Amino acid sequence: MATLITGTKSGLGKYLSENIDNVDTLNRDDDYEKISTVRYNLIIHCANNNDNYTWGDTESDFSRTNLYQFYKDNIFFTRDVANIKHDKFIHISTYDIEEDTPYSAAKRISETIVSTISQNYLIIRPSSLLGKNMRENTFTKILDGKPVYLAEDSLMNYITHEDVLKVIEAEHPYDGIVYLCSNENITLGEVADLADKKIEFGDYWRKHPSIFTDYNTDRTSKDNVTKFIEEMK
Repeated sequence: MATLITGTKSGLGKYLSENIDNVDTLNRDDDYEKISTVRYNLIIHCANNNDNYTWGDTESDFSRTNLYQFYKDNIFFTRDVANIKHDKFIHISTYDIEEDTPYSAAKRISETIVSTISQNYLIIRPSSLLGKNMRENTFTKILDGKPVYLAEDSLMNYITHEDVLKVIEAEHPYDGIVYLCSNENITLGEVADLADKKIEFGDYWRKHPSIFTDYNTDRTSKDNVTKFIEEMK
């Protein structure tokens, strides 16, 4: 089966490209025209720009330029990828789809694009992802002992790249939208304790929306964090 995976330079896309056979890859700086002539049995769209903008960031010309690139990377690139001929399209979205942020808004629009263009699609809405080759984020900063802007008692939910692969491999019963998270949340303070790090936390409190999942991983966020830290040693 010929599969196309986007966003393979880091994170989930890189992991999937290394663990699925017969794969072509596509990143934003690749030759789209060449890829666009191929028909794929499966497209897995992982590419995204997850820069943490707020609506107030549009106030400066510099931020407007960055925001345009942000939406180009997320929305327009999704449109282009969805227009490549395919039998099945899997779009990696976000669990935080209802949040009032530019990122969540871009994901909502991208989901609409996928569901409009593709005749056979699966949208996966994962919670925070753990895996090798992650881009820097709050979790990696904690592992590196760096300050973070979120509060110590912020509630997070972590799943692994492997969890996403299992949903993809079992996707035959699935279409439409799948929520994916672990069975219990964890505080950032607990993450720091598991990593044995003293962290300077901020005062912005965040809470993971819920622990509803369509695919039961039978693991908690603590299980996943503990396992990941051990694997990184």
